[in-house]
Amino acid sequence: MKLTKEEWNEEFKKRCNEARKLHPEWNYDKVKMIVSRDMPKITDDDGWE
Repeated sequence: MKLTKEEWNEEFKKRCNEARKLHPEWNYDKVKMIVSRDMPKITDDDGWE
């Protein structure tokens, strides 16, 4: 599944919010690190990573 940058950002925000509900003890950096690890990678073909 190819996401545009905007779609990727929306999905990222949604997953961050879900992770913070499930794990309120995690700080924001930990949430971002774990969510971004699980997000589909965007390649340089799209001009951003």
